[in-house]
Amino acid sequence: MLVAKMAYCDYIADVVQRSLYEDASQNTYSKLGGVGKVKLDLDPTMGSFKSTKKSVEVFDCHGKKYLVTIEETSN
Repeated sequence: MLVAKMAYCDYIADVVQRSLYEDASQNTYSKLGGVGKVKLDLDPTMGSFKSTKKSVEVFDCHGKKYLVTIEETSN
């Protein structure tokens, strides 16, 4: 019997986003200027899920944008 293993992309993305947001908003010496919301990997026309991949936009204190991606890979 084949048993599918659960993927935790949602959970990991939430932990990453909240941790970065906490650093940006509560740390006086943070180099972060802002943290976006978790974005899903959706089909641009239909709006349906393409994958379990998640991403979070992060801005440094100079306004430069970064993209943090959480994506499951094969073992």
